[in-house]
Amino acid sequence: MTSEIARTPDPTMRSKLMRLQEAMLADKDSQVELHTEHHFAHRIYAREMKVPAGVVVVGKIHKHKTLNILLSGDMSVLTETGLKRIKPGEVVEAFPGIKRAGYAHTDSRWLTIHGTDNTDLVAIEAECVAQSYEEYDEFAQLEAVQEVRPCLGES
Repeated sequence: MTSEIARTPDPTMRSKLMRLQEAMLADKDSQVELHTEHHFAHRIYAREMKVPAGVVVVGKIHKHKTLNILLSGDMSVLTETGLKRIKPGEVVEAFPGIKRAGYAHTDSRWLTIHGTDNTDLVAIEAECVAQSYEEYDEFAQLEAVQEVRPCLGES
């Protein structure tokens, strides 16, 4: 089963997700260290995150479309388009510029798949993640300009 997470961001939900992230970062006592595993294949990087039951996570803003799979468990995911309950085995297409928050109803394993040639985690982060919505918006505008450039020799 495949579902989508947002094509068009909602600015009010963007600010709510950012406030949630800021509140979570400010509360150092309730932060949980999540176990992550990194998987690589030809031009693919997959990040597997293990989320204990009862934990809320806030995701990063991805610059490119990603595929996500709930490998096991049961999670609710809040995005700029609303709340969605995800079941094991569900493949979720997440569009660029979307921030998510997830709640694990049970111990869960979430896999995010990126297209990249990089294998260095710092380089992957720089290539695939925007640190803010402003950074993402600038990136998206640059990408749009590059897509409409004429080929050399065309008028």
